[in-house]
Order: sequence, then structure tokens, then C-alpha cells
Amino acid sequence: MRLPVPDTPDLLRGRSALVTGAAGGLGYASASRLLGLGARVLLADINAAAGEQAVATLRARHPGAELEFLAADLSDMGSVRALAAAVAARGDRLDLLLNNAGIYPPSQRMQTAQGWELSLAIALIGPHALTLQLLPLLERSEAGRVVAVTSLVQSQGRMDFEDPFLRLRYRPIDAYRQSKLAALAFAVELQRRLAATGSRVSSVAAHPGVCRTQLGQNRRRNASDSWWQRGTADFFAYTQQRFGQEAERAADSILAALCAPGLPAGALVGPSGWLQMAGPPALQRPNPLALDAAFGARLWALAEDCNGCRWPA
Repeated sequence: MRLPVPDTPDLLRGRSALVTGAAGGLGYASASRLLGLGARVLLADINAAAGEQAVATLRARHPGAELEFLAADLSDMGSVRALAAAVAARGDRLDLLLNNAGIYPPSQRMQTAQGWELSLAIALIGPHALTLQLLPLLERSEAGRVVAVTSLVQSQGRMDFEDPFLRLRYRPIDAYRQSKLAALAFAVELQRRLAATGSRVSSVAAHPGVCRTQLGQNRRRNASDSWWQRGTADFFAYTQQRFGQEAERAADSILAALCAPGLPAGALVGPSGWLQMAGPPALQRPNPLALDAAFGARLWALAEDCNGCRWPA
């Protein structure tokens, strides 16, 4: 089922959105598209200099638009709390939350101060905490929506709950697949919980296909990388640049997920072209693990245990 790509200039007039990972790439393109639809947009990113530059560029591109940059690190729970407080200080409601921030895992395992593998912290633990802290603002919207950005590789994702932070065996591609499965499963479990309470807020996921961004090129390297690690990193970056669509076009699926009415529970939106690499947005088949209620509950418990944010009683 194909979905319409919103393009009405005033479609989101009077509505507000928060986009994480918005200083460049897909997040920047999505923020620009939201501004073009009339939304007031808050951009969040760990890179403050790039974020301020993004705001300056977007102001020139969208004269009169309402936008602001907020520095935030989704792997740091103190930073997440500060971001949620800053959003709350700027309005009494939030209509759209795009959990877009993510990384391609570095060649050598990196972890937060708490011992969480970095890509899972950014894809699951941070967004889970941010979303729950912003839920009161989303509930004040007539049609609040949370969108988690996942990836084509979610279909290959697996998770070992005995070693979710990959301390025993770390491979970047496995960490990436796991983080994107986690983002998708979080969106599904969030929708399950929202529906059970009769909330007007909805939660869906989207993937952009193959997107020509700096995600692979900016991947952190290490002098001790093996030839295989160097080769796979270079191949990933080459594939993005050779076969990827521009971020502006890849954002079609993200905008459809944010704006399309009546999406089914647990929906995944992605390109409808060959191998879902590009094309008009459509409903796609999620990894069966993401739809499994027991898996979702276990993933949710993992996030809660890490960040201490509980589902409202």
C-alpha cells in the first residue's frame, strides 16, 4: 500500500516538531521538509556547531520559519533530561517527535560511562527516555505522533538479551542491525502501550532506503582495524554514495510516516522500489521479532533498567 507524500505548504501550520540528529543528512532533510509544511521545528544534535549552521541555512531557505537548535547527546541521560526540559520550556505541547539520531557503529566497540554499547544507547535507551519524558506534551496534541527511524537492515537484526551490549563478541554490522531492530521494536511496543491506554498519540517507524549521507564515511576508524574492518567500512560508504538517493528524497518515507493518517498499529514505512532502496513510500513488512509482544516487553524492560524511565502508572 503506497502512501501519499505530504506537500501542502500549510499542512502543519500551528504544529510543532522535534527532530533528533538534525544537524545533517536525513534529519536535516526531514526538518527542512517539516518547515516547508509550516511546522515549528526544534532541531537537536550532538554537534552544536553543525546544528547552528543547519539552523542558519534553514532560515535562509525558509524565510519566516520558526526553528531553533538544541544541543543534546542521546547516549547521555543527563543531556536527554535537559533536552526534554528545554522542549517543555518552549511550548505547552508537542505534535511530532522524530527519533532520528543514530550512528554506524565504530570499528572497535565503544560504550557509554554506564557500559552501554554506543549505537544501542543512541537508538534505544536515549529515545526511550526522551519519548517518555515528552509524552505529557505529546498527549496535549490532538494527533501526536512518534516516529522511530530504522533501516533496511532491521530485517536481519537479532538481539541476545544475555549480552545486549555486545561485550562478548562485537562486530559493527551486528551492532548496527541490532540497534535498528531495537528502534523498530521500540516503536511497536510504544504503540502497543499507547493503544492499551486509549491515547491519541500514535507510534510508527520508517526507514529511508539507501540514503546518501555521511553516516558511513564519518564512521570512527582505529589504527588497529583489520583489513576486513577497513574493507567493510569502505564498502558501506561506497554503497551509500553509489546507490543511495539524496537525503531530500529519502525523507519522503519519513514525512509519510509523520503525516499519513490512519496508519496501522506497528506500521513500518519505507520505499517501495527495488529491494526497498528507493521509491515512493509504502507500508513494509517489519522483522517478525519487532512484532513479538514478548520481545517488545523484554526490550522495554532493558531500556527501563538502563535509563530509569518508567511507563506512566
